Amino acid sequence: ITMKRAREKITTMGQQLNLNQHCIDMAVNFYGMALARRLTNGRKSSHVVAACIYITCRMEGTAPFNLNIPSVDPCLYVMRYANRMNFGDKTHEVSRTALRLVQRMKRDWIHTGRRPSGLCGAALLIAARIHGFNRTVLDVIKEVKVHENTVRKRMQEFGETASSSLTLEEFMQVDLEEEHDPPAFLKSRKKDRSDKVEEEATEEMVKLEEEINRQIALSLAKKRGPWAKY
Repeated sequence: ITMKRAREKITTMGQQLNLNQHCIDMAVNFYGMALARRLTNGRKSSHVVAACIYITCRMEGTAPFNLNIPSVDPCLYVMRYANRMNFGDKTHEVSRTALRLVQRMKRDWIHTGRRPSGLCGAALLIAARIHGFNRTVLDVIKEVKVHENTVRKRMQEFGETASSSLTLEEFMQVDLEEEHDPPAFLKSRKKDRSDKVEEEATEEMVKLEEEINRQIALSLAKKRGPWAKY
């Protein structure tokens, strides 16, 4: 879909929602950003248009999308899940460690946009192993009801933070002041680096191809000399 067509769709939808021209222009700009970053690939244009309008309405506080729904604190679910996992008289200790892990995940932005059950599952699995319980990912997902890849991903994200390098004693007693960058931001930076490496490799290949063609041209020119017939 072209920008012209996108503007038409956004304008039509914006008028149906009684949005002013400023909001419509902002939504068009968001669509342009999505198009430039290839976020529209493989997605229905109507979905991308709707998302751009929604973002605009949220940022501008425009009705009917000015809904400030508070995020759910994952800490509220830790004890509930811990009681289902048969930790016996160590339930309180495991829960305390898991709560500490969830709180640290929140400070490192891992909880943003994620279901609380996934964070609780990862935290409880780490806490269980810390306290000597041989729990697997499958044991945890039976209780928290998420896919095993979700738990593994949360554990991987936590493993990339500074807190993961601390000992248990340090982790329970020391509050690191630094905050880790959000996973989505790190993923974007990684993709940018990958794109840059790919671009540099392409440039090298082009230069190499040009050099090969030049050498071939020189070789052919020599053959066309006075001794070419021999």
